[in-house]
Amino acid sequence: MSVPHSSDPAADLPAELNIGSFCESTRLANGDTLIACASRSSKPGPRAVYLEVSPDKRVVWKQMEASRTRETTALKPISKP
Repeated sequence: MSVPHSSDPAADLPAELNIGSFCESTRLANGDTLIACASRSSKPGPRAVYLEVSPDKRVVWKQMEASRTRETTALKPISKP
Protein backbone atom coordinates (compact mmCIF):
# COMPACT_ATOMS: atom_id res chain seq x y z
CA MET A 1 0.00 0.00 0.00
CA SER A 2 1.46 3.38 -0.93
CA VAL A 3 1.14 6.47 1.24
CA PRO A 4 0.09 9.67 -0.55
CA HIS A 5 2.88 12.24 -0.61
CA SER A 6 2.13 15.93 -0.44
CA SER A 7 4.38 18.33 -2.33
CA ASP A 8 4.22 20.57 0.78
CA PRO A 9 4.27 18.53 4.00
CA ALA A 10 3.87 21.70 6.07
CA ALA A 11 0.55 22.50 4.38
CA ASP A 12 -1.39 20.64 7.09
CA LEU A 13 0.27 22.65 9.89
CA PRO A 14 -0.56 26.20 11.08
CA ALA A 15 0.86 28.88 8.74
CA GLU A 16 2.25 30.89 11.68
CA LEU A 17 4.90 28.19 12.15
CA ASN A 18 6.51 29.57 8.95
CA ILE A 19 8.21 26.28 8.12
CA GLY A 20 10.74 26.66 5.32
CA SER A 21 11.62 23.00 4.94
CA PHE A 22 11.83 19.83 7.01
CA CYS A 23 15.37 18.60 7.69
CA GLU A 24 14.66 15.53 9.76
CA SER A 25 11.79 13.82 11.50
CA THR A 26 11.61 10.99 14.00
CA ARG A 27 8.55 8.97 15.04
CA LEU A 28 8.35 8.77 18.83
CA ALA A 29 7.13 5.77 20.83
CA ASN A 30 3.86 7.60 21.63
CA GLY A 31 3.11 7.98 17.89
CA ASP A 32 3.98 11.69 17.71
CA THR A 33 6.56 13.00 15.24
CA LEU A 34 9.52 15.13 16.26
CA ILE A 35 10.54 17.53 13.46
CA ALA A 36 13.59 19.73 12.86
CA CYS A 37 12.94 22.63 10.46
CA ALA A 38 15.31 24.76 8.38
CA SER A 39 14.83 28.36 7.38
CA ARG A 40 15.36 27.76 3.67
CA SER A 41 12.25 28.96 1.83
CA SER A 42 10.63 30.41 4.96
CA LYS A 43 9.22 33.91 4.93
CA PRO A 44 10.87 36.69 6.98
CA GLY A 45 9.89 36.74 10.64
CA PRO A 46 9.45 34.17 13.41
CA ARG A 47 9.62 30.51 12.40
CA ALA A 48 9.45 27.07 13.97
CA VAL A 49 12.82 25.45 14.60
CA TYR A 50 11.65 22.25 16.34
CA LEU A 51 8.18 20.88 16.89
CA GLU A 52 6.31 17.77 17.95
CA VAL A 53 3.15 16.87 16.04
CA SER A 54 0.54 14.30 17.08
CA PRO A 55 -0.89 11.72 14.64
CA ASP A 56 -3.99 13.95 14.26
CA LYS A 57 -1.66 16.82 13.16
CA ARG A 58 -1.96 18.80 16.39
CA VAL A 59 1.17 20.74 17.43
CA VAL A 60 2.09 19.37 20.88
CA TRP A 61 4.95 21.83 21.46
CA LYS A 62 7.17 24.06 19.36
CA GLN A 63 10.36 26.08 19.64
CA MET A 64 10.11 29.34 17.71
CA GLU A 65 12.99 31.58 16.64
CA ALA A 66 12.56 35.32 16.06
CA SER A 67 14.59 35.38 12.85
CA ARG A 68 16.57 33.19 10.49
CA THR A 69 19.84 33.30 12.42
CA ARG A 70 20.84 29.63 12.10
CA GLU A 71 19.93 26.38 10.44
CA THR A 72 18.55 23.35 12.22
CA THR A 73 19.52 20.09 10.59
CA ALA A 74 18.87 17.41 13.19
CA LEU A 75 17.04 16.70 16.40
CA LYS A 76 17.37 13.41 18.27
CA PRO A 77 15.29 12.20 21.22
CA ILE A 78 17.29 10.94 24.18
CA SER A 79 15.89 7.90 25.97
CA LYS A 80 15.45 8.04 29.71
CA PRO A 81 17.74 5.60 31.56
